[in-house]
Amino acid sequence: MMYKISTRTTKHSVPQKLHILAQLAEGLLTDAQAIDKYQLSPKLLRQWRKWRHLHVLERYNPLHS
Repeated sequence: MMYKISTRTTKHSVPQKLHILAQLAEGLLTDAQAIDKYQLSPKLLRQWRKWRHLHVLERYNPLHS
């Protein structure tokens, strides 16, 4: 009898990913933990950090607008 062993990692839903990113923003989670434990891609983390940086600039820096 042959068993199929799935090597596919679990895919997180958008709300789950947002929750993980919120934990990163609050400092409760490191990038390495997010990549290792939740299988988030480094590309997603880079894009999120870029978006967050621009969002903070627009919100708190009146000269940037």
